[in-house]
Amino acid sequence: MISINALVEIFTIALSVFFAELGDKTMLSTAFLALHTRRFLAIFIVSLSAFVAANILPIFLGCFIGGFVENYFTRIGAAIVFMFIGFWILFSKDKGFANISKGLASCFFAVFLSELGDKTQLTVASYAMIFRDPISTLLGGVIGYALANAIGVILAKLIGIKISYRGIRFVAGVAFIAIGLMLLLYIVLVNKP
Repeated sequence: MISINALVEIFTIALSVFFAELGDKTMLSTAFLALHTRRFLAIFIVSLSAFVAANILPIFLGCFIGGFVENYFTRIGAAIVFMFIGFWILFSKDKGFANISKGLASCFFAVFLSELGDKTQLTVASYAMIFRDPISTLLGGVIGYALANAIGVILAKLIGIKISYRGIRFVAGVAFIAIGLMLLLYIVLVNKP
């Protein structure tokens, strides 16, 4: 039986990764490749696999670091990372990988490499430091990533790749800044050292 705390952690991580992934280069790449190859389900599964492969080590490192650093400081660090990610989403010019070949291996490596150091990877690593639960963190990350990329693939299938992500990116950026600010307020007002 999964605890209520674990469910809250999973939901929180999934929601954050979902917002981080909206309009991101991996979402755009996955949608583009799905449209380009017409192998919608296969591209979605390969993209999800690449996300998992790229995030396992950062999650375990986050849990490891979180075990040595006082929770107060990991929360402050995470709040700063979330605000950084929000500004990154708002002001980056990410357009994805438009010139990827049709192969599934190309898709895997494109998504894997684009995840390295990406805002979704920073998000899951930050949550791993806070919650110190690699299973919940990975599960939440996978759910959020899958939902965002499923939307991208479905939209690619229905209306093509000519989707404007500017509004979606704005909402995602503001959401991350708000998450960071709320976490800082919680730390300052409720969870003092």
